[in-house]
Amino acid sequence: MVCLLDPHTQKPGADITFPMQAATANAIRRITSGKVSAQPNRCARTMREALGWGLGDAHEWLRLPDVGFMSRPPGYAAQPGDIVVWPFTYGSHGCQHIGIAVGTQEGVELLSNLCGHICLSPLKPGYSAFFKPILTGMPAPPRVSAEPQIVRADSPGDLGGQVATPAMSAHE
Repeated sequence: MVCLLDPHTQKPGADITFPMQAATANAIRRITSGKVSAQPNRCARTMREALGWGLGDAHEWLRLPDVGFMSRPPGYAAQPGDIVVWPFTYGSHGCQHIGIAVGTQEGVELLSNLCGHICLSPLKPGYSAFFKPILTGMPAPPRVSAEPQIVRADSPGDLGGQVATPAMSAHE
């Protein structure tokens, strides 16, 4: 059972957005619908279950470029749909951690298995963000905004409804 809490009010019912064509879109849907496990200290396992493949412990996911993902340049913030990795740099204890960036009303936040709970949390410093370019077979149009996919979790295990719309931009 998954209950996405709004990280600022701690009440159920957080809205999240992400590009529906992102390589991680189905993983986000699996995480928010409770189709993955959430055990303490097993964030990489949750990601592996959500994506259907994995690279080992969280710090080993820095090898994402080996499987077709691109690293965001230093200084560029994670975008919704990115896989976000902390290789022993998460929090004050320097832990490893991994999750997926999603858009919220408060900005970009992390959707992950944190301490055995699927939740949203603010992005902490020290991460590397990875994305897989969306290939359409056609030249990329000029960057324009469109409505992203919205998922509302109104109660534990309930997605409420999904609205599938175009990706947020041509290269996210």
